[in-house]
Amino acid sequence: MALVTKMNRCAVCGSSQISLMADGKYYHCEACGATSNHTMPAADLAKVDRISLMGGSTEEIETLLSKVPEIAESMVYGKEVAGEKELIITARVIPNYEEIENLHAAERKEPSAAFTEEEIYKIIWNQIKQVNRKLSNYKCIRKLEIKSGQFAKTSTMKIKRFAELASDDAKEMPAVENAAPAATENEQ
Repeated sequence: MALVTKMNRCAVCGSSQISLMADGKYYHCEACGATSNHTMPAADLAKVDRISLMGGSTEEIETLLSKVPEIAESMVYGKEVAGEKELIITARVIPNYEEIENLHAAERKEPSAAFTEEEIYKIIWNQIKQVNRKLSNYKCIRKLEIKSGQFAKTSTMKIKRFAELASDDAKEMPAVENAAPAATENEQ
């Protein structure tokens, strides 16, 4: 396979990790595994990551989420929701069950009992509210999905975003109203 210039991107996911196959007619994408007979110009990347159209990037949000001990891994994306004009910023997370147990077991009536899905959701959502306080209002996470298992990854351990979005194994939680933090008295 021949290398392809970084000016071209995968037509499916927008990754620059594409190479021309031996037959010279098709491109293969390392990130999503797609094979296509054409590429997407780098200028069309806005089609891939629409959060960037809103003036931000998922990378900033994911970096903040990576610092939360109750979250093992996260992926942030813009989710299209029927009836909404704009994308809903959604965090798909894999909980760090060990840290949740260590940090929150003492707060419970029965510390030795296993955490329910609802309790884990509330714990993680409370942490996300703390992260949202550090973000501009338009970048705040509005929806949370809890994933069991691991994210699909490339050989370089990057999350295969489009493979993840195509899979439906994350437990979807309802959108949370007023997810953006209210301004405190000091900020007004």
